[in-house]
Amino acid sequence: MKIVLTGATGFVGAEVLQQCLANPAISSIVSLSRRPLDSVSDPKLKVVVLKDFTVYDGEVMKELEGAEACIWWVLVSYSIDRIYRSLLLLDCEGFGNCYISRCAC
Repeated sequence: MKIVLTGATGFVGAEVLQQCLANPAISSIVSLSRRPLDSVSDPKLKVVVLKDFTVYDGEVMKELEGAEACIWWVLVSYSIDRIYRSLLLLDCEGFGNCYISRCAC
């Protein structure tokens, strides 16, 4: 199974990545990240560095093709009075369309 993972540079996301790499049912992991994952090297892992998690160009969309699951563990930023969480809503047909919406929590 191919999965998409975000947040792999954080404390929890790094452990989720390790568990995914160790899981034989997962054949491929595409990690969307703000920076390279220099400490992790595995043939199952493809890291896609994004400057803006609201923009997915054709090259990024190609990397997402065929994914069967997404573990979204990123984009929590704090402001003085609100916490904004970005939600990635993906369609059921291999991530053919990505829609980004923001909600204030």
